[in-house]
Amino acid sequence: MKHQPFIAAGILLLSSCTLNIKTTATADNPDTCDSTLQADRGTVSETGKDGDGQENTSDMQAAAGQIRHIYDELCKLYNAGKAEEFLNNEEQYLTVEFQNLYSQAKKVEEENQDYFFDWDFWISAQDDEDLKVTGVTTTEKPGNKAAADVTLINFGTPTHIHLILKYEKGKWLIDDFIFSDDETGSSLKQSMKDYIEDNE
Repeated sequence: MKHQPFIAAGILLLSSCTLNIKTTATADNPDTCDSTLQADRGTVSETGKDGDGQENTSDMQAAAGQIRHIYDELCKLYNAGKAEEFLNNEEQYLTVEFQNLYSQAKKVEEENQDYFFDWDFWISAQDDEDLKVTGVTTTEKPGNKAAADVTLINFGTPTHIHLILKYEKGKWLIDDFIFSDDETGSSLKQSMKDYIEDNE
């Protein structure tokens, strides 16, 4: 089935603090996805609070759990033929900055009648079949941010979805999708900014 088009995710080379945590979550419906979470994290407070009593936003286990939840929901709905239900509610998983750029870029795309979003950036493909999440890894980054790598099986082939996360509104949200044919990685947010500026 075909869904909203997108820009493909690519390779982001990540360094990480290593602590392996492995849990398994299986959807009740066998037609939905099976998920294995494997999180690499930095220093994490057992209570979820730092020394000042504030939430510890470097908690990579929580970040990995949030991304696992998002992609569990995604593959459950996509596999049930309800991709539009997920896409119609996708903003709840995105930072305010990403949402604003995304809305502007879609408006420009509609006005120009062109195809900036030519694939579904959530799954790094135009089509999907029997989506399954087999791994999620997260790595701490400066500034209340983290990097995440989602291993998604589509048509029996693994695809790596590279994300930048930001701790916002009391939870981890997706702030960028990284895609590229080279090793440095390119930003969907930056590409949207360039697209908007080029069409002003």
